[in-house]
Amino acid sequence: MTLPIYIAGGSSEIELCQSMIDAVRGAGGRITYDWTRDPGWRLGRPLTMQERAECAARDLAAVAEARLFWLMLPREKTEGAHVELGGALTLRAIGRPIEVIVSGPMLDSRLFPARADRIFAEHGEALAYVVGRCG
Repeated sequence: MTLPIYIAGGSSEIELCQSMIDAVRGAGGRITYDWTRDPGWRLGRPLTMQERAECAARDLAAVAEARLFWLMLPREKTEGAHVELGGALTLRAIGRPIEVIVSGPMLDSRLFPARADRIFAEHGEALAYVVGRCG
C-alpha cells in the first residue's frame, strides 16, 4: 500500500506547494488531497461561508487520512496550514500513526513546528526525504 501523504503550505506560495505535490505524486506518492487545485481557488470571487466550511472539511479529512504530514512552512504566517499542523500533531498525540515533518525558513521563530518528528531547513531536503518514503 502506498503511503498516504498530505502536504500543507501557505496560499501565498501555492505554486511552490503545487510543484512539490506534483513531484511527490510523480515519485509514486499518494497525496490525500491536493488543496492547491481545490475548485475554490478558481471561482473568481470570495468564498461563501458554506464554501469555506467545505474547503476546510476536505483539508482536515485529508490530514486525518495521511500517515505522513509535511508542512512547507511559508515565509508569511498562514492560518490554514498551522491549523492542519495542529490536527496532525493532535492525531499523533492520541496515538494515530502519523509522521510530521516541517521544512522551510523561519523555523526558529515558530512554536508548533518544533513538535515535528523531522525538521528540514530547505524544502528540497524534505522533498528528497518524502520521495524516499514513497518507494
